[in-house]
Formats: sequence, structure tokens, C-alpha cells
Amino acid sequence: MRPFGRLPCAFTLIENLFSMAIAALCFVALYSLSSQALYHVNSGREAVAAKQSLSDRMEQIRGCSWNQITSATYLQSYVMNTATSGEGRLGNPVETMTVNSYPTPSVTAIQVARGNGAATAISTNPAIGNGDIVRVDLSLTWVAAPGKRTRTQSRNTLVARTAP
Repeated sequence: MRPFGRLPCAFTLIENLFSMAIAALCFVALYSLSSQALYHVNSGREAVAAKQSLSDRMEQIRGCSWNQITSATYLQSYVMNTATSGEGRLGNPVETMTVNSYPTPSVTAIQVARGNGAATAISTNPAIGNGDIVRVDLSLTWVAAPGKRTRTQSRNTLVARTAP
């Protein structure tokens, strides 16, 4: 029996174990939160790099003449032959450019792909150059660093033949 008016001076072993378990649980939650934050920062960085890469490639397209845009050989040799500035920050990037007549697409489009540092013409169609408007679709696919999942971004634009 304890004397009247005296309080216990120490904590029991069970109380100490519970407080340590609560502190450990807080540290686990904090670590998980920081891990998720870093995951989202890296994912956002890759998305910005992909957008920049697609914008750079689209600017190259805007600088081309009608005959250049409708030539698979030109697109392969002069537009898709070099990497864009943002591709270096992406894992295994593969760019695909598709040029097709507009508003009614033809059966066979001009398609050029760039992967592993080389551009290849997948399909050609010289008849597309006889039209007045083409639709250019750019697609960039890469393997994201966190989780090794495949991500894709794309852009498209219409290009009209100018009057002579």
C-alpha cells in the first residue's frame, strides 16, 4: 500500500513499450509520406521533360515546307534524326510521328518512328502531298523511372498547304 499523498514516480514497462510503438508508427508514416512525395516529384519531372520534347519536335514541324512535311524520307533524315533536349531525362523514349490527310484520313499514313537513337520510316504515302491539309500526330512513349511503367504523351496539329 502506498502512503497517502504520494504519486508514483516512474512509468511501467508496458507504458514505455506503447509509447515507443506509437513513435515508431509515426516514423513509418513519415517515411511513407516522403517516399510518395519523391515519387510524384519524379513523375512530374518526367512529364515536363516529355512535354518539352514534344514541343521541340512540333517547332521543327512548323518550320518545314509542305513538300518536306509530306515526305517520309525528309522527316526521317532531317526532323526525327536527332534527339530533342528533353529525351535525355526519359527512360527508353520512342517518338512516333504520323502524317495523314485531313479531314478524311487516307488508308496508309506517313509514319516515322525514333527509338534507340535511330529514326526509321515505317510507312510512306506520296499521295498525301496532293491534298491541301494534313494532320500531324506526335507521340512520345517512355518507361517511367518509379515503378517501370510505360507512359505516353501526344500532341497533334493541322498543317495547310500555302498558296503559291
